[in-house]
Amino acid sequence: KGLKPSLHTASASVDEDRVRILNKIAGRVADELDLTPFDAHDNYDKVNSHLGGRFAEAGLAKAVIDGTLQEKGFARALHCDQLRESLILDWSALDPRDDDLIGL
Repeated sequence: KGLKPSLHTASASVDEDRVRILNKIAGRVADELDLTPFDAHDNYDKVNSHLGGRFAEAGLAKAVIDGTLQEKGFARALHCDQLRESLILDWSALDPRDDDLIGL
């Protein structure tokens, strides 16, 4: 789930916070933040893909060590991150398998 988050379907301890956060992500202005959030929005997709990419980046080294880079969807999550402009990888301490690196 971490690599494929769905922010707009998540709950919050205070529903008013969820509503305002989703409306802000959707680009609504201050006097629209208490409106019912959109069921879907392009910005939700962008934020979801970016969160998935950030989680993938955080778990990347362990996935390489475990040999689960492709199996767990790390490469896909990084590839789908719509807001990522760059990614710097330091493989010097790792011994990745060629099969894992093909998808990157």
